[in-house]
Amino acid sequence: MNQSKITVRYAKALFELAKENQLTEAIKKDMVYIQLIAKSVEDFKFLIESPIIKSNKKQEIFRLMFGKSVEKMTLDFLFLILKNKREVYLSDIARNFLDLARRDLGIKSANFVSAIEISAKAVEEIKQITEKVFKTKIDLILDIRPELIGGFVLRVEDQQFDASVASRLKFVKRHLVTDDYEIKL
Repeated sequence: MNQSKITVRYAKALFELAKENQLTEAIKKDMVYIQLIAKSVEDFKFLIESPIIKSNKKQEIFRLMFGKSVEKMTLDFLFLILKNKREVYLSDIARNFLDLARRDLGIKSANFVSAIEISAKAVEEIKQITEKVFKTKIDLILDIRPELIGGFVLRVEDQQFDASVASRLKFVKRHLVTDDYEIKL
């Protein structure tokens, strides 16, 4: 089965169950937490990708890691994923769940990438301006990428505004290399 179909089906099933039990917000927080761990903790990535570690051992580790920090429904869902040997898809399932939850609440996802860390006040102003421009609530995700050199890139759903120094330098380089400029004295 296609990886995308797998992750969407599991995410939809969890979302519908969470909504039915009025736990959407709590499960959403759990999925943010799980996605953060899946992306940032190397040992966790090794754990879920390892074919050598048995499912029952993974279940013990998941119980220790998440047992007291997530909803029972989330923990049961994690055990189901382990039972069906779908743990390698966990990060994508969490991402799809969060997309479904945002859509249900009428919230758009926005990604703000900056070359440097920005203040909480600036983040709030960016969020307010973005919400005003797009006339909807925004779930703003911050990312720091020094390779931008300066400026920022703002992505809201499928629209992107690139005001980074790196992008401008590439633009100038491309035009200097490809265009024939006449030098007028």
